Amino acid sequence: MEGDRIIDVRGPAGRYVISNDTRMGAVFVEPTQTAASTVFSLFLSTEKQQNYLLQLKPCAKMSDSIVLKPIDVQNAEALQWESTSPYVSVIVDLIRAMVQRKTVEGYTLVSVAAAPLVWDALTTLTLQAIYRGAHLEGRLYTVRNSTDAEIHLSESLFYRSGDRAVALQRRVLAPHQSTYLYKVVSYG
Repeated sequence: MEGDRIIDVRGPAGRYVISNDTRMGAVFVEPTQTAASTVFSLFLSTEKQQNYLLQLKPCAKMSDSIVLKPIDVQNAEALQWESTSPYVSVIVDLIRAMVQRKTVEGYTLVSVAAAPLVWDALTTLTLQAIYRGAHLEGRLYTVRNSTDAEIHLSESLFYRSGDRAVALQRRVLAPHQSTYLYKVVSYG
């Protein structure tokens, strides 16, 4: 827990074994043999009275670490980066991170289960993920050619008021082919 310490963990009995590092405020969770492949949830409370609900899916591999960052810590990091870096660098670096499926320090990756949106007679758009910072948000979309003909796209087709940048992975789509659309928008 970055900047805080876990003081309480609750979850379904018999699904996991917990050991605590009370000095660091860390928790080590190991699923039991009977729950080795069953998804389970844990409720964490911290010294700073933050509460987190984790949904964990055990898998057969070496252990992983999860570092939880309270939203105020993340927003401070994102705000620092957005306000002290050159504007063009912020936009380019955010789009580059989305292309590489990475997050910028301080940004939160939000998975989305959105239904496809019919954009025009030729394409449908599906929001895949949101990369949320302090005042900027990166949005990753899938653009699908809904026709039986090749289409040519341009970023200007997808630009809307409030957009800071729009980039396409590919501009030419074969029939029923998809590509990625990257947008950086103002929010908050």
